[in-house]
Amino acid sequence: MLKIFTFPFIISKDHEPAGVLLKEAGKGEVCYVSPTERKAVSVKTAYPNAVTRSFNPTGLSDFLLKRAGSDRRFINEDYRSLLILDLVLSDEKLKKLFGTTAGTLSILSDFIGDMKFSLLHKNLAGLREKISSGLAGFESVRERALAAVDLLAAYENSLKAKNACDNIDKVLLAAEAVRMKGFPFKKVVLDGFYDLPKAQEELFSALIENTKEVLAGVYSAPGIPALRNSGNDFLEFLLRQKEVSRAERGFETPPRIKSGVKVAVALSVEDEVSGIARSIKHLEASKAAAYSELTVTFPSMYNYLPYVERIFKKFRIPYCASVERGLGAQTQAVPLTELLECILEDFPRRKTAGIVSSPVFGCFSGESKRLVSSASRNAGIIAGSAEWADIKERLKNDFTLAGFYESNREGLELLSREVNGFISFALKKEAELTLPEFVKYLRGLLEYLKYSPADRFTGEGVASVLEALKEYTEPFSGRKTDFPSLCRIFIGLLSGSSAIKDGPDSGVRVFGILETRGLYSKYVFFGGLNDGEYPVRPKQEMILPDRIRKELGLVTFEKRIELQRLHFFRLFEEAEKATLLSYPSQDRDRIFLPSNFIPEDAVKVRSHFDIGTSALNIEEEQKQSGLAKKQAKKSGEAGPVLEAGGACLKLINKKFGPEQSLSVTLLDRYLKCPYRFYLENIAGVEPLEEPGYEMDNAVYGSVMHDIMQSLFSPGRKTPGSLKEGLNKALAAAMEERRLTDFWKDYVREKALRVIEKISRQEETLYLEFPEIKWVEKKLSAEVVKGKLKLKGRVDRIDSGKISTLIIDYKTGSRAGSSLAGAVKLESLQLPLYAKMLKVSDPGIKDLKLGIYDLTAGKLKILDKEVEPLIEEAVAKAVQAVSSLRDGKFPKTEEKNCFGCSFAEICR
Repeated sequence: MLKIFTFPFIISKDHEPAGVLLKEAGKGEVCYVSPTERKAVSVKTAYPNAVTRSFNPTGLSDFLLKRAGSDRRFINEDYRSLLILDLVLSDEKLKKLFGTTAGTLSILSDFIGDMKFSLLHKNLAGLREKISSGLAGFESVRERALAAVDLLAAYENSLKAKNACDNIDKVLLAAEAVRMKGFPFKKVVLDGFYDLPKAQEELFSALIENTKEVLAGVYSAPGIPALRNSGNDFLEFLLRQKEVSRAERGFETPPRIKSGVKVAVALSVEDEVSGIARSIKHLEASKAAAYSELTVTFPSMYNYLPYVERIFKKFRIPYCASVERGLGAQTQAVPLTELLECILEDFPRRKTAGIVSSPVFGCFSGESKRLVSSASRNAGIIAGSAEWADIKERLKNDFTLAGFYESNREGLELLSREVNGFISFALKKEAELTLPEFVKYLRGLLEYLKYSPADRFTGEGVASVLEALKEYTEPFSGRKTDFPSLCRIFIGLLSGSSAIKDGPDSGVRVFGILETRGLYSKYVFFGGLNDGEYPVRPKQEMILPDRIRKELGLVTFEKRIELQRLHFFRLFEEAEKATLLSYPSQDRDRIFLPSNFIPEDAVKVRSHFDIGTSALNIEEEQKQSGLAKKQAKKSGEAGPVLEAGGACLKLINKKFGPEQSLSVTLLDRYLKCPYRFYLENIAGVEPLEEPGYEMDNAVYGSVMHDIMQSLFSPGRKTPGSLKEGLNKALAAAMEERRLTDFWKDYVREKALRVIEKISRQEETLYLEFPEIKWVEKKLSAEVVKGKLKLKGRVDRIDSGKISTLIIDYKTGSRAGSSLAGAVKLESLQLPLYAKMLKVSDPGIKDLKLGIYDLTAGKLKILDKEVEPLIEEAVAKAVQAVSSLRDGKFPKTEEKNCFGCSFAEICR
């Protein structure tokens, strides 16, 4: 006997339809079946004495097959594309028509799923005939559609050969098991179903035929005009059964959906979720509803869940989410996609640095994780294993990075070993592999990298994907596929694999629309109601036109809209108190329209409730506290001043105290902008400047320094021989950096043009300074006893009959103004070099200072008295070092801000 009970959509705590159905069922063994696992569990918990077992259709099918002792191997639809790939590769016609891209495999998988959803695979001959006649005159479309049917037939044969079944077959087998072995319960309650797949119809038919009493709960709202013509698959199925009786139950309430319904219009998704969070806080604080009585849902949970996770945490809102999540989108699974893309793209800087610094890869040391980003940017790495192999040498040989290299020497050596060890291991593969070989390679690579996600959901998901690949290796055992295709197959499986990541069933429930079926809520927040999302926009059918889909009885676009309209009004009516609608009006430069399910005369409001201006989250509390304490400051007036005795000041004096020799270059940087010095050298802030595909000035300057060092050596000068040594010096400098052929030609042409000018300059210089005393001279001296120790490296020192010339090479755009900067003491580099040289070699009397512009090929010599300049520079250095050691880092005037990477921080 089948009894149908009709209920309104609304679910009240005191009048829950599930309770009515179980009361009608009376005593005895009762099996409760609902569309969702969440509803099944909640009913079993609420009515433990009335329910013997509770299931959703999948759980019921598993139970029945286990009871029947089925030995069928189940194939998850997430991995159906692997079998499809094998079938396509083994048939040249299919391969030519469809190809083997991940997108095509997904379309073919959806086609097979649609055919089996409607059980059309049970009559392939009739299916072919209908498609062939329906597409007469459209030969290319018909050919593809019939080929897809051939693929469906091959897929079914493949499953039979492997004694396997998919999700549709599982339900059909469960129905067969009921008919063969009976059903172990005398009473069944079917509650809350709407659209009904054909396979579930088969299962429920078997239950009705083999159970003494079946009670079915059907939900409707005849008072809503928009739903009057909407079909209810479940009800229509029930009415086709024998011995049917109907009863109205529940309590009559007029529909809520009418003109004047309020809709919250947010500026963005961020604003919308924040508004929902503020409303939830208001409801809980005013005791209007407990967190557990609230439900939040969106049409696109994938898009909204990251916002919910972040914003609800900020508002301290406990919640549970029961949403199917794509494994590939999980934070700790993303590095696996990055890993394979990194190998395919020849180890680009950013992705390689991301892998090294990722917390899920344990083979890299903390020092390597700390240094990889800054070291690779400073080394100018763009991509390529050869560039990574040279990372240490690139940094070591770049004079502009001497301080960075020296202070991180051991860490950089470790980084170089670890990164290049990873690259070497990753490159140990053939160009083509069988799937088993690829799985073995990938497992080995992950073991080498010590892949260990902290998130259990991600770890188990990745393990299941690898296990599935292993399970499906049989068809691929003898067929080799190119490595990029195998990588894309794995990435596609990772992205397509999904599972419910269940949290504890407490707090606000954040569920997908279908997951909310039959659940009690005092208030429902229904967000994301944009046109194109709900109702969904039509999509292009790649194999069967919608006209043919309708003739075959498949789910069409109109049917999808009809179901979405049903669930929109169901959700609006279902909450005991109210359902609160919202949508974002825009996302960056995209303007959104509201769902056309929302009444046209709906009132647009800014928030769900009048919640006042109280601070409801951590950010707002801190902001209000900061505003209360904020004092007006003039822009550029001051940077940080550190407290005496503080930990930061101790660190400064450890690095730059009286016992330490200070780099002249670092001291110049402090003078230029103490605040930037603080950010770079104390706080450790680094600008995110990506190496470009053009010759960086620092790289060119480094190459020119190497050339000059090679061309000139201590001893008597021979200006006329410069050109002969140029090619040798140029080759050595470029080999050191392993420049590409393009950049080698670029540097060679530029150097040849400059060397002509340098040759003429050297002939003039030879007359006064015929000898080179030192090249790359390292200096270190206590300039002021007990106060100032300095160190540095002079590019070149020339000697004449009367004078000694200190030369500093420059290649940048400011090379021409460097000497003027030294005169104004904006740069202390040259005069401090002179002071250190005098301290270390008191016999040197007459000193001259010069800047060699390697771009223009000209040397400029200071034409004023050097001694007073040296003393003024020393005095300024002592003052600057004192300020540095006192922890004073004021901001300089805005003239130094042009092109500064830290300009935004100063504002």
